[in-house]
Amino acid sequence: MLILQTSPQPTKFSLSEDFLSPYYRKGDPFQSLLARSTYLTKYCRGGEVWTDTVRRVVEANLSLASHVDEGEAKMLFHLFWTGQALPPGRGLWTGGIEGIPADARYNCWYTTLYGIDDWCWTANQLMLGGGVGVGLGDVKSLPVVQGQPESRLAIWCLDSHPNVNEVKPNPKSFLNGQTPILRVPDSREGWVEALRAVLTAAFNAKDLIIDVSEVRARGLPIRTFGGIACGPGPLTQLLRSAWNIVRGASGRRLNSVEALDITNYIGLCIKAGNVRRSALIALGDADDQDFRDAKKDMDQVISHRHTSNNTIVFRSWAQIHGFDWKALVHDMAENGSGEPGILNLPLGWQRDPGARGVNPCGEQLLHDREACNLAEVFPAKFEDSTNPDLVFRLVTRYCLRQRLTPLSDSRSQEVGSANMRVGVGLGGLCDFSWTKPQLNRWYSMCREEATRYARELGVNAPITVTTVKPSGTISLLNGSSPGIHAPYASHYIRRTRIAKNDPMAMAMMEAGVPFEEDIYDKSGHTWVFAFPMKSASTLTVQNETIRDQFQRQKDVQEAWADNAVSATLSFSQDETSELADCLKEYVPFLKSTSTLPKAHGYAQAPYEAITPSQYEHLYAQIEHGHPLVRGGDMEAEECSGGVCPVR
Repeated sequence: MLILQTSPQPTKFSLSEDFLSPYYRKGDPFQSLLARSTYLTKYCRGGEVWTDTVRRVVEANLSLASHVDEGEAKMLFHLFWTGQALPPGRGLWTGGIEGIPADARYNCWYTTLYGIDDWCWTANQLMLGGGVGVGLGDVKSLPVVQGQPESRLAIWCLDSHPNVNEVKPNPKSFLNGQTPILRVPDSREGWVEALRAVLTAAFNAKDLIIDVSEVRARGLPIRTFGGIACGPGPLTQLLRSAWNIVRGASGRRLNSVEALDITNYIGLCIKAGNVRRSALIALGDADDQDFRDAKKDMDQVISHRHTSNNTIVFRSWAQIHGFDWKALVHDMAENGSGEPGILNLPLGWQRDPGARGVNPCGEQLLHDREACNLAEVFPAKFEDSTNPDLVFRLVTRYCLRQRLTPLSDSRSQEVGSANMRVGVGLGGLCDFSWTKPQLNRWYSMCREEATRYARELGVNAPITVTTVKPSGTISLLNGSSPGIHAPYASHYIRRTRIAKNDPMAMAMMEAGVPFEEDIYDKSGHTWVFAFPMKSASTLTVQNETIRDQFQRQKDVQEAWADNAVSATLSFSQDETSELADCLKEYVPFLKSTSTLPKAHGYAQAPYEAITPSQYEHLYAQIEHGHPLVRGGDMEAEECSGGVCPVR
């Protein structure tokens, strides 16, 4: 069936009011308080309702190409509105919004750490809301830290600034009048340049003064991108921490854990106060034991190392086949986090020889500075009249159009134009029965449409087209199980985080949602809310074996995903020996994978199993029909081991 009936369209595509009016009359389709709060805090802008949001997303996407059939537009809108397919969180938040940089419209990125510029690039992309994978395997290329002369960093702030106590400024007498002063502008670029200046001075043993007086106070609005400001406190913590780590390596190069800590402090700064989102994966060498041990120090984990998922990288088949998997499982168990995860580059290189790393949740192998671009299809949500082939073709076309906006970073634009990588995801894989031939047929639909549509658009055919993403946030909107994973338990808690001064926090308190203070936010500005959940499925993480989970990931990798499959596979204490055997058996067939003990070491984890009676008690306390409020910025983590993209 042909989708495209080419006919000229204006630059700005618009859906008709006659078509949209029935959807407006139906109201928002969300079936739970968690789904409604997720939409209202993460994707709703201003006074929007769900129909407004989907409309601006679809119209903006269709306006990127010059020939789009009206029937395709209506079908794509209906698929998104009903949750049969959904754009990524980035698409829902930024689609159709003027003034947002093109880079902010992409989900995730990857870069190898060679020098100061890569840390600064990472901070910039994180502040644009995307997740970043950072490869630490080339830290030997970092410059030697100059040992002499001894140098000092001072941070200043006006006494009149509302957050001066969080800054803890140094006295003006701390450095002499000849020391250079950098006054940080109140902008994303200003924060990045402050980080660049501090790292440069630290590596070169130069004195420096940073003045943060112009950074807007905590609680003020961030008008274009949305959300509220976290104040200068998190920035000053980052700058001082990065300075101390670099100067602590005086006379030598940083090691991988020191480089990891600077990366984690960047993530902590951007995540602080629950205002912006940090999504990081740190990639270290498989034989780097110090890196593998980084999350065994729980004080450091609580301090800052919780801001990344950590993964070891294999770069040869010989390394994989000769690896000591039992020792790795020991690390995973001792960490209590199931980390490190695993990246199998030799398998990825069979299709994509230029891949260097992976995005934070492990579903997209990427080149240096490359962005990934995702959407998702939920077959369990298909209506009786839905043509599955048409769905996969339409979502492939949506993803390819999203790549047409030029990126601001020239290296990212060059690699993006060359690869044109897209990621059509399968969601809710545990919500319906499927076979490998069926998945492979759907893959062929996506591959054929991507090649054909790229030719029509005059761009390169995408290097990869299919994936499975975690879907922890997006799946909340339509009540699906997340990605490849079974529901966590028959009864469980789903946690979210939100700033204390966010209006939605008060609304959820009024609705009776249980809450407590976030132990990871040392600023004390964040609440953790706990939503009681009940699964309709008999298959859950708690009753599934580790081998069953590995086999499902392998089947989906082979039949569907030409890129990777994001998976956090849960194992019980009595499965540690089996886990080592499974890793040895399955890793050669998987591009990436990660694990998590069912009895893990994370407090306030995204998921926690509870008893039916606990569920009934918590559920009865909540006013499920509470209207809540619009706006805000609530975090619902997608990956248990770290912090994955939420928009």
